[in-house]
Amino acid sequence: MGTGTGTTSPPPATVTSTLPTESIPTTAPEQPPPPPPSNQLVEWPAGQNGWTVVLSSIPQSAGRTNALNEARQAMNAGLTDVGVLDSSQFSSLHSGYFVVFSGTFNSEQEARTALDTAQGTYPQSYVREIIQ
Repeated sequence: MGTGTGTTSPPPATVTSTLPTESIPTTAPEQPPPPPPSNQLVEWPAGQNGWTVVLSSIPQSAGRTNALNEARQAMNAGLTDVGVLDSSQFSSLHSGYFVVFSGTFNSEQEARTALDTAQGTYPQSYVREIIQ
């Protein structure tokens, strides 16, 4: 055995990335805020008058928690844009109730269209104008 000039294998190749390591800021057009998740109750828009579908009116003496539970049941039943409002804050409603509603509409006709869906689960539901 000699001290020959044997062949040696080259070291393994190192792979390097050509991707930039810094993020490049981009300016996208401003988008409206996303709608609330479907499992979250909505609030009546401040200062806005409109129409809605009233699902249930719960006396305030029964507590807001009961109204919130009713609203969550409505969401679980597939209704959308469900919320609770304090009737005492709206001139078009009899004070002393927590009103469980579905939808905020610009016209009575839009609300009536939504009423058909609501009455499948809440047969006692009705359309009501909301005035601040």
